[in-house]
Amino acid sequence: MNAIIDWGSMGDQIEFDLFEVEMSILPSGRIGTSKELFREIFDPYNASKSKENVRDAQDTFEQVFPQLNSMEGSDVPESLNIAFIEEFGISFSRFV
Repeated sequence: MNAIIDWGSMGDQIEFDLFEVEMSILPSGRIGTSKELFREIFDPYNASKSKENVRDAQDTFEQVFPQLNSMEGSDVPESLNIAFIEEFGISFSRFV
């Protein structure tokens, strides 16, 4: 799906002259485009947006899964919970 979206985006950029997209004929005979625009603009945006989505999911977790608020894992080592909290902002025992 990601490739389809990328190709659709590239097609729109070319058709509507949104950016100056460098194109050339590759040795294989296919049409090639410069990937610099994606690396400089779209990749940082996508990475930032993905992190924002994860933060939003963490912030709303308790509202979305209220039944898990009272559940605690019984066999989960405390060190695993601490590591998960540091890494993801939520304890591992909440998934058990």
